[in-house]
Amino acid sequence: MIHKQGIEKHHNTCVTFGCFDGVHKGHKVVLEKLVDVANKRNLSSLVLSMYTPNENVLTSEAEKEYYFKKFQPDIMVSCELTEKIKQMDAAYFVKSILIEQLGAKVIVVGEGCCFGEKLDGNLALLKRIAEDMGIQIVPCETVMEGDRPISAEILKSTLHDCDFESYMRMCGDHPYVMIGNIVHGKALGRTVGMPTANLNVCANKLIPPDGVYATISTVEGQEYQGLTNIGKRPSVDNFDLVTIETFLLDFAQDIYGKPFVLQIYFYIRGVIKFNNLSEVQNQVQKDLESARIKLNTSVNYKVI
Repeated sequence: MIHKQGIEKHHNTCVTFGCFDGVHKGHKVVLEKLVDVANKRNLSSLVLSMYTPNENVLTSEAEKEYYFKKFQPDIMVSCELTEKIKQMDAAYFVKSILIEQLGAKVIVVGEGCCFGEKLDGNLALLKRIAEDMGIQIVPCETVMEGDRPISAEILKSTLHDCDFESYMRMCGDHPYVMIGNIVHGKALGRTVGMPTANLNVCANKLIPPDGVYATISTVEGQEYQGLTNIGKRPSVDNFDLVTIETFLLDFAQDIYGKPFVLQIYFYIRGVIKFNNLSEVQNQVQKDLESARIKLNTSVNYKVI
């Protein structure tokens, strides 16, 4: 898959478009259909991923790329939702962006799609415009969670509640993922034999509530169980920034500056203030045991 930044001219494509925040079951149905139709029609499959830089998201563009690769579309185009695009008439968006610029011969969308300046663009409008221009529309059925369509808003609520079981179910069994690079911290964990990897993520990435989590990390193609602490560190210093620190089991390598994929599976506990590092170490040992048990006995656990 080729990942491009910004809209440029393409030809003979099968296109889908949207924000794809969370990359949930509904999105997966669309992505699978996109690739299937493109292959049958001998077209290039193209995913137009739109984003707003200052809006908090479940899934960054790098994380979307990580997910999209599993469906094997030919092209991913990341497009910032500028004011010009936000104010674009729905019909103009279809004609100018999807058909003329991206070269759509087929457009694959969810039944509940909406777009345009007033979000008045919908499936009926899309069909009317596109089919008048000889472009085929392939709608995909909405995927429900109970009596509601699965959406980024519902996923954000489950993340806030640390309900990772529901999150994984709505996302087709993939956990909440955070991708970034490992950066240097204060190395306090090393003084008690617990070195941690400090993850740096994009500024608008939604981070789970402060607490301790059972996680799986992917480093240079290898997966490791671990324990991740998210939040400030009131017990050991006056460091006022939220950090994402992961202690990897059975791991001892230098990974500073390297890409790191963190998958969050279970909430272990909230933040506890300790009197000293010895108390921290004792609690971490208990947390590690809890994490091992949860990860090794869960039917939902699988490295993606």
